[in-house]
Amino acid sequence: MIYPKSIMADADSRKASIVFVTADFTAAYEGMKARGVVFTDEPKTMPWGIFATFQDVDGNEFLSARSLTIF
Repeated sequence: MIYPKSIMADADSRKASIVFVTADFTAAYEGMKARGVVFTDEPKTMPWGIFATFQDVDGNEFLSARSLTIF
């Protein structure tokens, strides 16, 4: 989801969020870890699903997630 900067008071200090949604979070997470993807934290379970933050080779952060509301 993309929110307009006009509704966020701290928009200039935020980074864009790019989320990769998967139906099988555990398989995606374990497969990515096995291939050397760096996760900056352990998976977190929230009411809406599971997610973990990972980095690309340039240090950009992304989310991998399974949304309970989509799948």
